[in-house]
Amino acid sequence: MIPRIDRIESRGLWLAVNMAVWLGVVVLYSHSIEIWHALVAAFGKAVAGGTPIALAVLLVALATVWGRRLLGGLSWPWAAASAVIFVVGLLATDPDFPAKRIHIPEYFALTLLVYWSCRHHLPRQLAVWGAVILAAGLGGIDEILQGAMAARTFGLRDIGINAMGAVSAGLYLQSLSKKVPLQPFDSKTFSYAVILLFGLSLLLLGAGAHKGTAMPLWVYLPALSVLPLAAVDRAAPGARLLDALSACCATALLFLGGIDALDIDFR
Repeated sequence: MIPRIDRIESRGLWLAVNMAVWLGVVVLYSHSIEIWHALVAAFGKAVAGGTPIALAVLLVALATVWGRRLLGGLSWPWAAASAVIFVVGLLATDPDFPAKRIHIPEYFALTLLVYWSCRHHLPRQLAVWGAVILAAGLGGIDEILQGAMAARTFGLRDIGINAMGAVSAGLYLQSLSKKVPLQPFDSKTFSYAVILLFGLSLLLLGAGAHKGTAMPLWVYLPALSVLPLAAVDRAAPGARLLDALSACCATALLFLGGIDALDIDFR
């Protein structure tokens, strides 16, 4: 079933299955610190610190080879912009925690996965940049989960790094347009998607401002207020994108509200 989840025709089933896969990846990412601790114990901090860089180089090399050999070439200005964002993201991580460098290749890869899930159901341009928005939102959910874990913390800086990995992947996917013909861009649906991401971003900002304390009601209101956008135009070509973004907002609300209701220490 997994290789065919991108082609599921039923909107509800497509959303349920793909959202489960994406969240499963996010949960794995949130627990990747255990792999880091194992590498440090086995090889030392210096070697472990170079592992995210090695994985990033491998990912970039594979993406370049795939783009050139399988899709007939890259549009190099877009590819160069992707590489710049990728490198800046690696350099922007906290130098005291080299394990955080893994966020860039993680969210680059997650964006490609989300695009793969969406590509048969959305116009290409909307699938590319919708995948970026979705992956950025999933990066916020990742940080909410980490805020409830004893050995992790919620960090707005890390959310920004996750988003940079997503943007780098979006620029890479855009570079493939040299071979793949572009379709008309659904600006209306994309605008709704940006508004949904904005509502989720305000939820994350509020969560960051109230770490260690009970969450006031107003923290939840922006994300709640944008949820109805998914129902504005159910027949739009990009309706599945709005469904997925609404599901991200709802998941973030449930996770954060559950953490607060259960009185779990959110750090």
